[in-house]
Amino acid sequence: AIDRQRINEAVYGGLGLVASGLLPPGLLGFDSRLRGYQHNPERARSLLRQAGFADGFNVDYRTWDTDEFRNSGMLALLLEDLEAVGIHVNVTHHPTAEARSPLLKPGHGNVFFGNWYADFPDPDNSFFIFFHSHSTAIPGLNFHSQQLDRDIEQARRSNDVDERTEIYRRLDEAVVREAPIVPLFHERLFVLHKPHVRAVRT
Repeated sequence: AIDRQRINEAVYGGLGLVASGLLPPGLLGFDSRLRGYQHNPERARSLLRQAGFADGFNVDYRTWDTDEFRNSGMLALLLEDLEAVGIHVNVTHHPTAEARSPLLKPGHGNVFFGNWYADFPDPDNSFFIFFHSHSTAIPGLNFHSQQLDRDIEQARRSNDVDERTEIYRRLDEAVVREAPIVPLFHERLFVLHKPHVRAVRT
C-alpha cells in the first residue's frame, strides 16, 4: 500500500535510502537481492479481500506535539496511501507520555511509526529487540514464535560469521514475507567538507 518512492521525494528530496528489509546495507545478513514489497495498491486491495476485509478496516494512530512523522509531513502521506486501499486511520492527539500507552497491551488496534537506531552495529540489536518473546524493549509488535526465538538465539550464540550471516539473511527475508512491520527508510548521513580535507571516513 505504501509508496515509499513518493515519500522519499516529498520528505527527503529523493536522497533517502528506501528500505527493502529490516537490515541496512553493510550489516551482517544484508542481501542486496531482497526487494521487499513494491507499491501496488491493487495487489494490496486484493490481499485485504482475501483476508476478509473487502471493505477495509479501521485502526487508530495516537500522535503528540513532537511527533516527527507528523511534523515532517510523512504521516499525511502514509495515511493517504493506506486510505487509498481501504485502511482508515483515525488520528488523535495526546500528551507525549500517553501517546503510546496502548501499545503495552497485545491487541491494541493501533498503527504506529517509529525510528530505530541500533546501539551497536549487529543485527541482533534489531531482531532480538523487535521479535524475541523475552524482549520488552519495544512493546506493541507482538510478533513471536518458538522458531523465531530459536533462530535469534542461535545467531546470538554462534561464533561462525557465515552461520550468523545466513541466519540473519533468512530472518530479514521472513520479516519481508510476513510483514509484521513495514521498513521504510534507512538513515543516510551526509558530510560536507572542503576539497582539501583528506581522510574523511564514510
